[in-house]
Amino acid sequence: MPAPTKLPPVDDLVKLRAPSRSHYACRMLAEGMHDRERCAQGHTLTYIAALYGVTRQAVYLKLKEAGHDTGGQRYAETLPWRVAQEHRDDWDAQMLRELAKRQQGLPPGYRASGVALDMWLEALDRAGQVVDYDREKGFIRVKRLKGDGKGYIRKPKHPKRNRPAPE
Repeated sequence: MPAPTKLPPVDDLVKLRAPSRSHYACRMLAEGMHDRERCAQGHTLTYIAALYGVTRQAVYLKLKEAGHDTGGQRYAETLPWRVAQEHRDDWDAQMLRELAKRQQGLPPGYRASGVALDMWLEALDRAGQVVDYDREKGFIRVKRLKGDGKGYIRKPKHPKRNRPAPE
C-alpha cells in the first residue's frame, strides 16, 4: 500500500498547472476548499509543493506517474545557465521566463503581466544593459557589448557548464 501523501488528487494538480485565473482560488484548493471552477492555475511545481508542504519532486512524480506532462516550459534561449535554487525566483529570472513565453506566443504567467515585461525590457534598453548570471552572485545587469546582439542576455561561453555538484 502506498504511503499517505499530503498531495491532492492528480486532477487537482493538473488544474494547478494549467493557465491562470486567481491566486486566491489556488490557496482555497490547497486548504481543502475545492472550488475547481475558480482554481488558480499556471503554477510551478515549486509553488504547488510549497502549498502542500511537500517537495517539488513529490509533485513532479505524482503527475508523471499519472501520465501528465511535467516538462513545463522551455527557456533555454533566454535562460541558458544552470540557475542555482536560491536565484530561480529573482526578478530578472522571472522576466527572462516571461520573455521566453512571449517569444513562444504564450500568455504571461500568473506572477507577471505583459506590462511588467515591457517595462523591464525598456529599462534594460534605456540603460544599455543585458542580463548575465553568476552562480555566486546571481543575476547581474552588465553593459551591453557588440557581441550581445539585440538580445537581452549575455550568452555564456559554455552554456549549462556551470552545473551544480550532485546533492
